[in-house]
Amino acid sequence: MGRTAGCGDIFKRDLDLCPPHVMIRDEFAVGDSFAVVESVKAVSQIYTEAAGKVIEINEELDASPELLNSDPNGCFIAAIEFTNLNEDALLTADEYAEFLKSEE
Repeated sequence: MGRTAGCGDIFKRDLDLCPPHVMIRDEFAVGDSFAVVESVKAVSQIYTEAAGKVIEINEELDASPELLNSDPNGCFIAAIEFTNLNEDALLTADEYAEFLKSEE
C-alpha cells in the first residue's frame, strides 16, 4: 500500500509522510487508515482498500520520505497480505486514471 502519482497531482505539491503507526502483524479492515500524508494545503489519511495483515514496512521511508514523491507508483509504505480480497472492487491502473480525470 502506498500512494499514487495522482495523489500528488490532486494536492499540487509534494507530500510528506507522517510516520505510519503500523507494525508487522497489525491487521486492518476495509477503509481503515494506516498512514497520514500532508502537503502545504492539507493533511490526509491513507486508507486500505481491502482487509489484511501488514507483512512488511518500508523502513527506507524513515530516512527518505521523499521517495514517495520521486517514485510514487514504485514506492510502498507497507506491504499487506490481503484476506478475502474482492478484486472486482479494486480499480485497474487505467480505471484509476479515468477516475482521476473525472475528478478534475
